[in-house]
Amino acid sequence: MILVYNFLGKIIKKFKDHMVSVNFINFSKNSENIATSSDDQTIRIYNLRINSRSFILKGHARGTIQAEFSPNSDYLASIGRDSALKFWNV
Repeated sequence: MILVYNFLGKIIKKFKDHMVSVNFINFSKNSENIATSSDDQTIRIYNLRINSRSFILKGHARGTIQAEFSPNSDYLASIGRDSALKFWNV
């Protein structure tokens, strides 16, 4: 489960989609989205303004280690335990 807190320590968002461990969470440069990398071989992108999942990105043969947004937040680069580097148009 992914919990998002405000500056006062109050939980403001909950996302429960990943079935196994989450390895990395990254905020988009515009702070509207987060990308999560998980051992379930997916990257999930959540929109924080509307509190919902926007995309599930599948393509790694093993778990995903990390995902980074481009400076304009239009693209995402991910690296997996399968040693593959992938680029996504999000």
